Amino acid sequence: MKKNLLFLAFACITLVMGCTNEVVSDIYLVTIDIQSPVEAAVVPLNQPMPVKVVFTRADNATIHHVNVSHCKYSQSAHRHALRRSRAYPGRIHLRNHVHPNQTGSFKVQAVSTDDAEESPNLRENSFQVQ
Repeated sequence: MKKNLLFLAFACITLVMGCTNEVVSDIYLVTIDIQSPVEAAVVPLNQPMPVKVVFTRADNATIHHVNVSHCKYSQSAHRHALRRSRAYPGRIHLRNHVHPNQTGSFKVQAVSTDDAEESPNLRENSFQVQ
């Protein structure tokens, strides 16, 4: 009986000491910084407009699928300015130029999804073409 109690006490102590408060997170979080065009920018019609976006993950974690597109603010059909579908460590800088050929309200949308192309991280900036 003493052996069983001793074994039970040892097992409980081992179990308690083996537990930690560490939380393992598998949430795909990406910080997206649209550097150009800035929010509420006014850009000239038929002129090259730089599009610059930086995607960053903490601890140099892998960034998977990224997409930068632009469209009329009232539409859902996007023109893809930049797209990458491979793994990158920690930080991606994407740069391109688009030539707005219509006036009105537009938006640049930047999205990154995990390897399964789920868990989207999204950022938008609106701008005007005149």
